[in-house]
Amino acid sequence: MEHFASGASASASRKNRNRVEIGASILQVAREGARKTRIMYGANLSYGQLDRYLQLLMTRGLLVHDGLEAAYRTTDKGIVYLRQYSDYQTSKTLSDQKRSQLKSFLET
Repeated sequence: MEHFASGASASASRKNRNRVEIGASILQVAREGARKTRIMYGANLSYGQLDRYLQLLMTRGLLVHDGLEAAYRTTDKGIVYLRQYSDYQTSKTLSDQKRSQLKSFLET
């Protein structure tokens, strides 16, 4: 499966990420299991943000916590979310390319 860019690798001119992007970043980092610190740095979040998003993703069934390993793992439902997010990103990229092509027709 594709690798999803984390906020840390985004360009400096990038706008703030939305919930969909942040959720995808967390789920990507946690695919093979990850502790809070790894997720926090991998998804480029503060500790407070991380706690809120971990709760949200667990409540929605996209992420589980393994108490024995103190690790979070992306669920099957979370993997579906990542696939949908990847499709969304692909569509967005294609849309941006088409918009750029159309704009070029109007420029002199």
